[in-house]
Amino acid sequence: MKKNKVQNTGLYHLRQARKAGRAQSRDKLKQQGKAREVISSPRSLEIHESSWKEFSDWVVKEYDVKTLGKVNKEMLNEFIKYKSENGGRNGKGASVKTLKTYITGVNKVMLISGRWDKNDMSSLKKMDIKIRDEQKRIYKKESASDWLNKNQKVYERHKEYIDTVRAFGLRSREMKDLSKGSFFYDTKKDKMFVMVIGKGGKMRTVESTKEMNEKMKEQYSRIALKGDISSFKSNKEKLLEYTKKQPLELRAAYNEHIPKHIFRSEYAQTLLKEKTEEYKSDRAVLKAYSGLKIEDKYKDMETTIKGHRGAVRAFYEVSVNLGHNRLDVLTKYI
Repeated sequence: MKKNKVQNTGLYHLRQARKAGRAQSRDKLKQQGKAREVISSPRSLEIHESSWKEFSDWVVKEYDVKTLGKVNKEMLNEFIKYKSENGGRNGKGASVKTLKTYITGVNKVMLISGRWDKNDMSSLKKMDIKIRDEQKRIYKKESASDWLNKNQKVYERHKEYIDTVRAFGLRSREMKDLSKGSFFYDTKKDKMFVMVIGKGGKMRTVESTKEMNEKMKEQYSRIALKGDISSFKSNKEKLLEYTKKQPLELRAAYNEHIPKHIFRSEYAQTLLKEKTEEYKSDRAVLKAYSGLKIEDKYKDMETTIKGHRGAVRAFYEVSVNLGHNRLDVLTKYI
């Protein structure tokens, strides 16, 4: 098979960026203005590599490009146009989300290789591409309870998996990476937690909702670490050691037909309700929260997001449990 030099060069730069990303946290890299130049998690590397392989195969075939330096934005534009018409399931056109993933992958290679600077980076908005309504992947306004009522048999087959998503609101990748050492039972609080490596390689402990806590105790207390969670949180090396134990391999971990986004939203809404009750506040109102990273001075204030009013601390804790550090991202869930 003929070697694709363009592809191999791009993959080399991506892997070098991943090596650089291992050394520092994503937050620190953002502060230094270097987040775009590195890759912070193995999952991000995997996604960028996949996008680059598809693009480089296509661009070499269509334009007979021999080196990375010959790749330009017009070629990317044509590739995205092609994928918007012929990609996706059954060749009906890739979704907007998929098209953006391709663009991000190509931008990343061209930027870290030094062929483009940040002003050269492309986006779907800059491209003259018609997007059909069916390509705008908008999730149905279906609640978790609606789905469960309609899919009882599926739920019974994959009950452990679905209940775990409902209890902790984990992302697909986080669910796949769970091990028998991921769970923690706080004997003091009588509460289940799970330890995960999320986006950007960040480690976090996620609490179960009160609503699902008993189910999680039944399901995982036998294999869970036990003690005071606060004493373990400060020892990340020990936590990492536990999370690398035997994979949990829950049935349905690779079943894409289970709408995990619905259960993640349910988790956010349930936890917010619980936290709002816990942190009742009649303090000063925080009106502007867009892009705000939480600081202690805001936590005792109140705010309203999507019609939900409560203490900023309540919104903040929900955001952190979901793997975020801003309040405005909650608008996607509530």
